[in-house]
Order: sequence, then C-alpha cells, then structure tokens
Amino acid sequence: MIEVRHKTTGAVLVRLETETLAGASLAGADLFEANLAGLDMTGADLRGADINEADVSGARLCGAQMDGAKLWGTVMTGADLRGADLTAVRMWGTNLRDAKLEGANLTRAHLKDVNLSGADLQNLKFDRADFERTVLNEARLAGADMTEASLRQASLIGADCRYATLVGANLTRAILRAADLRHADLTRANLNGVTLENADLTDALLSHTLLLDCRDLHRARGLESLIPGGPCALDRETLRSCVAHLPDSFLEGVGYTAVEIAALRALYPPQ
Repeated sequence: MIEVRHKTTGAVLVRLETETLAGASLAGADLFEANLAGLDMTGADLRGADINEADVSGARLCGAQMDGAKLWGTVMTGADLRGADLTAVRMWGTNLRDAKLEGANLTRAHLKDVNLSGADLQNLKFDRADFERTVLNEARLAGADMTEASLRQASLIGADCRYATLVGANLTRAILRAADLRHADLTRANLNGVTLENADLTDALLSHTLLLDCRDLHRARGLESLIPGGPCALDRETLRSCVAHLPDSFLEGVGYTAVEIAALRALYPPQ
C-alpha cells in the first residue's frame, strides 16, 4: 500500500493498494498541496488532476499522462517530465527550474509567470501555448514549435531560438535581448514593442510580420541577411527611431522601394 500525504499536515490524500505510483491511475485526483517530492510516477495517469501548490520536486514523471492537469504554484524543480503529455496543463506560477522536459508535449499549455530559465526545451511542441510573463532567459528552444503561441511580456534574454517556428506568435513587449533567432520562422509574428538589442536575426524568415514600436530594431544583428518572404508592417515609431540605421537590403526585403527608402530617410534623419 502507498499513501500520498499533505505536504504540511501529513493528512492522507490518496491511498492505493500498490507499492508504487508508477503507472498508477490518478485521473482527476485531488492532490492539492500533496507531497509528491521524489516519487516515481512514471507513466502515471494524472489527466485533469488537481496538483495545485503541491511539492513535486525531483519526482519522476516520464511518459505521464497529465493533459488538463492543474499545477498552479506547484514546485517542480528537478522533476523528470521527459515524454510526458502536458497538453493544456495550467502551470501558472509553477517553478520548473532544472526540470527535464525532453520529448514532452506542451500544446496549448498555460505557462504564465513560470520560471524556465536555462531549461532545455529543444524541439518541443508549444503550439498555441501561453507563455505570458514567463522567464525563458538562456533557455534552449532550438527547433521548438511555438506556432501561434502567446509570449506577451516574456523574457527570452540570451535564449537559443535557432530554427524555432514562431509563425503567428504574439511577442508583444517580449524581451529578446541577445536572443539567437538565426533561421527562426517569424511569419505573421507580432513583434509589438519587443526589445531586440543584440538579437541575432541572421537568416530568419519575415513575412507579413508586425514590427511595431520596435525602437531598437536597428540594434539587432543579421538584418542584412534576413529572408524576406513577403511584405512586413513597420509603424511610424519604428521608422522614426531606426530607418536611418537600417540596411537598404532589409528595407527592400520588407517591401519598400528605393524611392520610398530615400523618402523615409529624408523624413526621419539620424537622431
């Protein structure tokens, strides 16, 4: 028999006639504030479970079915979530520092206010996920699929986003300072008010991308080698701050003619 207890009171929350939680059926279980630290829950069924504010640090959850689980304020530092199905999980304020997430599926996951600094998230599926205000500094996101994801006010300082798919992603007010976006697909992405200082956009794809209020666009690297896939939108604030310093090849690539470029440079001389 195995018992799952409350992390502070010690009250029994779940009692199972088994010696391990590996492969256990806990779908919809009430594990609020449970002590699950260090437990082996490999392949467990935790779909729709309430794991809010629980201690899951160091737990083994490889291949666990966790779609729709609630993990608000949960401590998951060092948890092993490799291959776990985290579709539509709610992880607001969850601490995932040093968690292992290789092969996990985070489609439509809610990851607001989550700390993922330095996390290895390469090649993961995050399409339509919500990363609002999430900290992804120095995170490894190479090859990640973030199609139509929300990264509003997220911090990606120094993040490795090479070959990432950001088609239709909302990056409003995101901090991309020193991020590596080489070969990233930014088709239809919303870059409203992003910080791009020292970000590397070499060979990134821009097509129908919104570059609004991007006042440090000219401080990004690799602009002369961006791959234009279609016209992009630059607003007055972006042009006023940057057009005098942007390479002609970039401006032509996003849809301006030589005559228009000359007129814009005359209208907005170097400040």
